[in-house]
Amino acid sequence: SPKRSSVYLMQALVELYFAHRTAERGKALKTEKESRQRFHKHFSQHLTKIPEEITEIDLLRIRHQILKSGGKMATVEWILGFYRTI
Repeated sequence: SPKRSSVYLMQALVELYFAHRTAERGKALKTEKESRQRFHKHFSQHLTKIPEEITEIDLLRIRHQILKSGGKMATVEWILGFYRTI
């Protein structure tokens, strides 16, 4: 089950987000594949957590990891914005 104590895990929330956006628009987002890949790449360690288990230090580590590996601040902003949306 994708739930833990009636709260969705991050992986399930990502799936629900894209399903909702597809239903809302009547078609999948053009960037869905890239968005999924980007989110999974940077949040892979946190997909089995509920949002409340992801701490500020986790988000700072993700930010640091992206920038340290040569990623751009725009990627950091997108990842953290997507996390907030979910």
